[in-house]
Amino acid sequence: SSNYKNYANVLHKFTCNYPENWSELSRDQLIKKSKNQYSPPEDLVVAFVSPVNFDDNVNIQVTQVDEENLSDKDIEDTIKELDKVYPENYPDFKKIKSGIVTINGAKGLEYIYSSTRLGVPLQQRVLILVKSKRAYTITFTALKEHFEKLDNRIFQPFLESFRIQ
Repeated sequence: SSNYKNYANVLHKFTCNYPENWSELSRDQLIKKSKNQYSPPEDLVVAFVSPVNFDDNVNIQVTQVDEENLSDKDIEDTIKELDKVYPENYPDFKKIKSGIVTINGAKGLEYIYSSTRLGVPLQQRVLILVKSKRAYTITFTALKEHFEKLDNRIFQPFLESFRIQ
């Protein structure tokens, strides 16, 4: 089994565990490491990147929102919105599944899809969790051929360790 390191972000009030052999990168470090091929979202707080493959990673974005938390209707509306927006933005987009989730007391949505980036087939699992007027977007990305293995070994344990204060 992997050994984990703990990451704590005081400003955005969350903690998580990530595999100790993965790199913890800021937005600027991520841009540099990708040799400017990748432009992360402005609200990216931290990324954790596999030592083996740059395409295997976890990104966390945090945004202020008006809602204290999300209702089922808010979540269903957001999923409908993503159903429209994602296919326009990702080449070879294919939705795998979506639904309502609660992770350690924070409610939100999960959205899983595959697409290609620069010709590389990827699969992504996105969670948007809202708590205390902050939206946390956690994006797990892996090469399509080994997404399932990483999801079981790395992504799921990461998610189970994710706590919002």
